[in-house]
Amino acid sequence: MRPLLTLAFLCAPVTHMLAQQAAATGNSTASSAGTTGSPAPNTESSLTGWIDLGYRWVSDTGGSFNTYRSFVNLGSGPKLLGTEFSLTDPRHRLFDRLRVRAYNLGGDPYQTVHVDADKSKLYQFSADYRDIVYFDFLPSWADPLLSRGIQLNEQAYDTHRKMGNYQLDLLPGSRIVPYLNWEYNSSAGTGTAAFFTDANQFPVPYKQKELTNLYRAESDSSCDASMPRSSKVEPRSKTTSNCSRMRVRPTTAMFRHRCWARLPT
Repeated sequence: MRPLLTLAFLCAPVTHMLAQQAAATGNSTASSAGTTGSPAPNTESSLTGWIDLGYRWVSDTGGSFNTYRSFVNLGSGPKLLGTEFSLTDPRHRLFDRLRVRAYNLGGDPYQTVHVDADKSKLYQFSADYRDIVYFDFLPSWADPLLSRGIQLNEQAYDTHRKMGNYQLDLLPGSRIVPYLNWEYNSSAGTGTAAFFTDANQFPVPYKQKELTNLYRAESDSSCDASMPRSSKVEPRSKTTSNCSRMRVRPTTAMFRHRCWARLPT
């Protein structure tokens, strides 16, 4: 037993020395590999997002097609059900980042598209577009001819409305930010309105067309409240007050164009 213990005590310092040398060798190898090895490539993608495509079949509605359109109003064909994606340009040529959102494209009654694009210290652009279809052709509850199979509708409409809002901001982040804005609103279609005379009322069909364009050229002026204040105390009569944080929007130009027509058929 004693020779084994003596041999163990004699070998322990040697083993400890060899372990230290191995650890030092491993550290030097790892450091040299870290310095000579190529860095990991940047795997961040410039295009991220998702898209949902589909196709809708509408077979026989099994009843009144006008009632189906009044409540559901979904058609057949290929559809872009939704998409959202963001595109980043690492070279910063036309834009720094482009973001797009779109839903229900392909003839659905409520279609929307939204686009944002910006370039640092140069511009910011936003666009919002909506395409809405309104349809209502349900029989009137006070139809005296409904028992004979005649549907008399005194309140009905089949209109198509388009709305858009587009804005371009120039030199964002500066003291004065000029911007241009265009708002678009149009509506066209047919319908039926009630015409009252004495104790009687009659359904009158009509055609409707409406268009509104609003153009604006304005500027945002801002004073930064974080401006450095002078530490020197001056007389009250000579004190120059630093401007507090505020935003002013003076309208420099505005033009509105609108036309409206509602004629009986």
